[in-house]
Amino acid sequence: MNYPQSLPLTEIKTVISLVKSTTVKENLPTFAHAAWVVQGYIQSSMLGNQTTDEVAFTLQSTENPLNILEKLVDETSVTAQANLPWALILRFIVNQLLEHYQA
Repeated sequence: MNYPQSLPLTEIKTVISLVKSTTVKENLPTFAHAAWVVQGYIQSSMLGNQTTDEVAFTLQSTENPLNILEKLVDETSVTAQANLPWALILRFIVNQLLEHYQA
């Protein structure tokens, strides 16, 4: 099975919508699928397809990961993607999934 090769905009929008509307728990299967696709894309980016720039993988950021995802939907260029804190976004998505799965 291959990682997603193109930016999964539909799934990113699903993650944003469900988190912002605080309906992740009620829509957990939908959120989990979207998170799985986005996670696969992030892992593909982090594991060598896009950049090895250490800055792009940092967990340090003063910006809310949800805001970063919203900006990504607006600016989908490869340059914009290469400069994202992918690890921060991955942690945010996985934490959302675990938080609502265990609730």
